[in-house]
Amino acid sequence: MLGRDAFFVRNLQRQLGLYMPEKDGGYSQGYVIFLEKLVSLRALHVPLEDIRELFEVEKKILSLLHVDALDRSPTWYLDECNGEKEHRGFPDRLLLSGHRLGFRVDANMIQPTLDFGERHPELFKGREMGEDVFLVVRKYVGMVRAMQERIGRERPVLENALYWVRRVFQ
Repeated sequence: MLGRDAFFVRNLQRQLGLYMPEKDGGYSQGYVIFLEKLVSLRALHVPLEDIRELFEVEKKILSLLHVDALDRSPTWYLDECNGEKEHRGFPDRLLLSGHRLGFRVDANMIQPTLDFGERHPELFKGREMGEDVFLVVRKYVGMVRAMQERIGRERPVLENALYWVRRVFQ
């Protein structure tokens, strides 16, 4: 489905620490769409390290907003991934996971989600430890902008390659 062999896909999963279903288990639609995004970014020469770092920041944002407490699925961070055209500018979805935040990613204020899940008690609150969802989202926006610039530089090369392929092989 992804146009890549199993070794390539397993390597992506391993490198990003993704949940891998049992041999007879399947993949959710969200998981497949997520993998399609990864394959596309790699085809655009986005380094795997940049993808991994962005993905970790996305999971951190979701954790700080307590999204992880709402779902016990091993792929809780991918369950809202979909194929919508959600990423023009900075709307309210994260780039890789596609998770809808309920606020624009580039907003100046953030209302954190209430925590309805059970957690082990921590000695200190996240804010006391320096965790601030607003700061993490600001970092995320900078990372996405840098990725957009990188892809923007690759786009003319890709368009030229596709033009050449159509001209020569059709």
